[in-house]
Amino acid sequence: MLMRGMLLKAQMLLYHWGLGYYTYMIYDEMRWIRNTIFVLLFLWNNTLICCISEVNKSQWGRPAEPHIPTLPSFDPSPHTASNTLS
Repeated sequence: MLMRGMLLKAQMLLYHWGLGYYTYMIYDEMRWIRNTIFVLLFLWNNTLICCISEVNKSQWGRPAEPHIPTLPSFDPSPHTASNTLS
């Protein structure tokens, strides 16, 4: 806002000197450049968001497999059993 106010004051001063048309052309060119940069950043941001969401879908989109804790294996054979009735 301050920059715009300074530009308008400079433009009024240059209008007084008869150079207002050229300052308006410079200001209009600056606005065109600023809008172009804004549009390019907006498109780049959307591209990144779309790419990241596609990567997330491809890697983490499927549900995780449930973690089932495993108990130590139990072997009921008589050779390894410690308390048998023999």
